[in-house]
Amino acid sequence: MEKNCNSVAGHAGTLIKASSRQADDKAGSRVPPGGHLLQTNKAESQLLPCASPSDPVHWTNEIVPVVADTSAPAEAAPDQTVSDGEQLTRAPDETYYQRSESPAEPPAENELPAGRSRRRRSRWCLGCGCFEQVKTVVLRILMTGFEKYAGVVYDHPWLFIMVSLLATAGMSVGIFLRTPESDVYTLYSLSGSPSQVTKEHLLDVLPPDRLLFVLLTGTSNIVTRETVTRIDSLLQGIESITLRRDSVTTDEFNHRLVSHDRSPFPETITFQDICAKDGSGKCQVQSILDLYPSSSAWGVMPIASASWPVVTNPVTHKVSRLDAILGKITTSVRLAEQGSGRPALTVVEEAEAMLMRIDLRGETIWKPYTAAFEKLVLDYVLGQDFGPDISVTAKAERSSYDELKRVSTLDVVEWLRLCAAVLVVFLYTSVVNSSKTHRTKLVPSAMGALASLLGYLGGAGLVYLCGVRHTTPAEATPFLAIGIGVDDLFVIINAYSLTYLHPNPKERVVDAIRDAGLSITITTLTNVITFIIGALSPYYSISMFCIITAGALTWGYVLCLTFFLAGLSLDARREARKEPLSYSLFWRFMPRCCRKSSYEPQLSPPLPLTAAASGLEEMRNESEEIVTADQTPPTHGGDLLTTYQLAALMVLYKKHTCQSRSSQPARRLFDRRDGTGTEETMSTPVPEDSERDRTNQKSCGTQVSTGIVDVRETGQDAASQRQLSSHIRDMTTQESMMLLKNFEKEMEQNPEKLLKLYHPEPLGNPGRGSRRFFRDYYGRFLGNTFVKATVLVIFAAVTALAIYGATTLKFGLSLKNITPQASYLRDFYSLHEDLFPSYGDEVTVFFAENDRWEDREVQMRYLQMVKELSEQEWAVVVTDGMSLFLQHAMPSLHSGNRKEFLALLKTWLEGDPIGQNFSTFFKFSFDNLIVWQFRYWMPHRDNTTTLYYWLKEGKDIVSAGKPYFHGEVHTALAVIWESDPKILPFTLTNLSIALVCILAISLLLIPDLTSAIIVVLVVSLVDLWLFGFMALIDLPLSMISMVNLLISIGYSVDFTIHVAHTFTHCVGASRKDRMVETMIVMGAPVTHGMLSTLLSILALAGSPKYILEVFFKMMFMVIVFAYTAGMVLLPVVLTLLGPFHPHGKRESGKAIACDSSAQLIDMEPLHGTGKEEHGVGV
Repeated sequence: MEKNCNSVAGHAGTLIKASSRQADDKAGSRVPPGGHLLQTNKAESQLLPCASPSDPVHWTNEIVPVVADTSAPAEAAPDQTVSDGEQLTRAPDETYYQRSESPAEPPAENELPAGRSRRRRSRWCLGCGCFEQVKTVVLRILMTGFEKYAGVVYDHPWLFIMVSLLATAGMSVGIFLRTPESDVYTLYSLSGSPSQVTKEHLLDVLPPDRLLFVLLTGTSNIVTRETVTRIDSLLQGIESITLRRDSVTTDEFNHRLVSHDRSPFPETITFQDICAKDGSGKCQVQSILDLYPSSSAWGVMPIASASWPVVTNPVTHKVSRLDAILGKITTSVRLAEQGSGRPALTVVEEAEAMLMRIDLRGETIWKPYTAAFEKLVLDYVLGQDFGPDISVTAKAERSSYDELKRVSTLDVVEWLRLCAAVLVVFLYTSVVNSSKTHRTKLVPSAMGALASLLGYLGGAGLVYLCGVRHTTPAEATPFLAIGIGVDDLFVIINAYSLTYLHPNPKERVVDAIRDAGLSITITTLTNVITFIIGALSPYYSISMFCIITAGALTWGYVLCLTFFLAGLSLDARREARKEPLSYSLFWRFMPRCCRKSSYEPQLSPPLPLTAAASGLEEMRNESEEIVTADQTPPTHGGDLLTTYQLAALMVLYKKHTCQSRSSQPARRLFDRRDGTGTEETMSTPVPEDSERDRTNQKSCGTQVSTGIVDVRETGQDAASQRQLSSHIRDMTTQESMMLLKNFEKEMEQNPEKLLKLYHPEPLGNPGRGSRRFFRDYYGRFLGNTFVKATVLVIFAAVTALAIYGATTLKFGLSLKNITPQASYLRDFYSLHEDLFPSYGDEVTVFFAENDRWEDREVQMRYLQMVKELSEQEWAVVVTDGMSLFLQHAMPSLHSGNRKEFLALLKTWLEGDPIGQNFSTFFKFSFDNLIVWQFRYWMPHRDNTTTLYYWLKEGKDIVSAGKPYFHGEVHTALAVIWESDPKILPFTLTNLSIALVCILAISLLLIPDLTSAIIVVLVVSLVDLWLFGFMALIDLPLSMISMVNLLISIGYSVDFTIHVAHTFTHCVGASRKDRMVETMIVMGAPVTHGMLSTLLSILALAGSPKYILEVFFKMMFMVIVFAYTAGMVLLPVVLTLLGPFHPHGKRESGKAIACDSSAQLIDMEPLHGTGKEEHGVGV
């Protein structure tokens, strides 16, 4: 048996070389001297120099027929099936042709170059074709590099697996050593913005106090003696808290204190040390206790105000505002008493909320200790129990940092979400690529999903080791890395599955990587480029997130081409041995005594054939051998088909079967060259085929005239197809080579001849069912004229709706929104907005310049500015000590006398009961006023853009006082609000840069300018839809949603560029056929990639973290819009406007093969051997 097989292999190899020479002679007029044709399985081929101009070149055109030795068995074709595992047969060729060695004249030198020149001029080009030449060379180098690399991985799979795992293990250490960044102002503010500069100036000249609030709310009136007593006890407890100096080793952001001098601070820090003092030297604490003259009046004496809502304590002369201390107040009015002289009073009857405010020291050197003390106070306050009717919440300066730090760490729930996402993606990728045959790709699919997870661990870990800090948006990185990373897995497995014509596993792996390597490289590159563009963002949190995600995607790509590719290589060896997966995983490692039986690969039994075909089948079985993993079987002509030609044959075969089902009751096979035909009737039923015939008749499209008639009975139809498959392969290798060389011409003129090249997809091939669905149903559905019109109308309506939504888009990021939902801080924000709506953000206006405040004109200008500011609706409360002083002392002041002005101001601040409330607002040197400030409050608003413009109006009013005085306006959240009006220009700029990069990359991958422009337009539409629907679901444009818009660029390209690139290389006779072929080739991997990403993103649904919630909403829209644009809108547009250059025509009227799909074969000289050989059918 072995000897016989080796003999057949030798015959087949010699025959293919002879047929190659024959095919070369037929195409000799197209080959210029000094070049030979390079054999390749790719859709493009190049002419390479093989001799110097001075070398003699011999041409031969004489063809000598040689009679084949029919006694030798024919070489077996690869294991193929017609539909569901049916064995195909081959007939030996009766003759073959051998080229004589007589020299011949070379072709006319101006024939091919002229044709090539005309063809190039018909294409678009950049710079007189230089770009095309450079692109061709680059693509050739890349494809050759992928081929060689895949061969190396195939030869050493375990080396690549171990090295990739060890490298990932070392890099992933960074995940556990990462340092989170929790400073909300660093994360979400613009570095170097005007508000940031103002903030730093204020910290230098007059550091603001750190504020701590305690909020008590009840279901009924809480202005009772019992409640006030509990508040006094709470305040005493806070005042009794102490802090050990040496226990403070880090600041509030968890940064270790370096070179910190502790000597100025007491060993035990008390509340009196840490609080901010007022003019009388007491701690600044504002509470309901300030409203009573003594403890005996708590909850008993009514709280009344003669000038609502201001109230002055008759004992301490401390001025307070009732609406800033009590919430949900119920009041009554008591009329004035003329006899006693008591004015009219507004009396507080009930209140359902109380707010306590404590000012702590804000100097820079005190910040670490103040932050540590705040932590102790928060723990104490939040641990108090006021009973079932009263709830307590609080807010300190460090609260936002603590809560952001908490959400920046993966807790148990987040780990469960991540594990669930990984498990779901594992299961999905494994199921869709599995089958019951030895062709299952269960193990490579699982390794591909694992590679995406390891890509995050290794890539992000390395970035963290390089010093990049972890930010809150980076919590979504593992879900994105897994969802996007598995897309490459589906593309490679799909490319591998379409190489089923290759009998050698190494060739299959090499061809798959050559076909898919460039595609996944381009899509990964576009994704990484969009994240690199995002890394240039001025927002620290977004920049760090983009760097981390880009690192994860890059390492995931590396593992895909190492770890996953090595696993695919091992599985390809197993598939070549036809070993069941269970045997390779389990029984192989069992002792022989424990095995039920040793595994022996079994050949598929032949299906019943007629007498005419049974002899051929017996001959085939005699010569068939088992292909081992590393053995290279003889090459058959059929494996020279490109992926695009194979897809065209699938569409053509579908047309033929659709026509044959509706034709006459008897089948007539293809006419032979002598004009005779064979009329046969089969009776062997095939259940699966007959079932499919009944369900698929409606999916038939345009019919092809093939000169074939079919039986009407489904059982006879299946059997006839089986004999047809055997008969159409009964042709010479020379004939098959000529069909391959003139594939596009035959597709246009004689498509029925190409069916001789069709090899049905084998049973169990991964993606076989999906490709059949996209061929028989989805592609035909989109090709329907009514469906295309409906699709265009629907997407036009969606676009119009998105344009409307974009006009109502809001901007901004609220600090409340980025706070976790289950946080005490979020409760405080919600309650404070509801109970104290007028006291939102506190704004500080400070004057640090040495202005001439003693001049009367400056004083008048200042009072005019304060009056204008107070009249604004957004300046609810203005607390200004300078205005009160000038109103009090201006009659006695002399303009220009600075010494007198400063003396009277100090006296008023120290001695006047009202002035003492503002003593901390002024800072003096020995004989000068250094800096002073006043404050006002803005009401609560959800729209941060509104707050920003209110603040900007306040700055304009203060700036109008120049050159008389120079004031600056600051509020804590201004550094975040300031990004709101700039977020849209930043977003549009980044999107434009990303689109330009995508256009450049598309031009590199897609050989047609029209397709590249269509890709950019479709991606732009996806972004427009996102803009519009963000507004419709009430999602503002912020730095968080901005990065999702950038992600949408890369993700949309993944879909559209695959489809457009495949369409430009398809070879169908019409745009509709090419669209169907595109769906066959790319429909399954694109769909599976979308579903796997969607499954991983679903793990973010219901997350209590606002940032993850935004990521889920945005990514869900990105996936839906990008997929529908790439798989619904783009195919329809391509059927109408897609590139369609009719193949195979020249000006001379002769047909030529198109560059993009012709398969050229090696032109090695072949000397006559004197042996007779069999032609191997394709």
